[in-house]
Amino acid sequence: MNWKLWLQGLLAAFVSAFASAASGAIALPAVFTFDKAGVLNMIRLATVPAMIALFAYLKQYPTPQLSAVVDQQGNVKVVGNPVAEVTVTGKKTL
Repeated sequence: MNWKLWLQGLLAAFVSAFASAASGAIALPAVFTFDKAGVLNMIRLATVPAMIALFAYLKQYPTPQLSAVVDQQGNVKVVGNPVAEVTVTGKKTL
């Protein structure tokens, strides 16, 4: 699994659970109004199931592994990073 698919799945789990819990606004319109207090109530209600879904996703799909490749000159290249690929040059010290 690559990082892009993993992040998309993580976001989908969070948004899905948040949307399901936010549907409580339809069931209890007196509590979940569109003023500041009602929106805060909806966020509080929806955050807990969204976090549970997020942690369940992380349990089922842990972060993808990073791997390092050493070329013939001794340079180490880290691949699999979602932000950028990094190349480290220099002498090896142990």
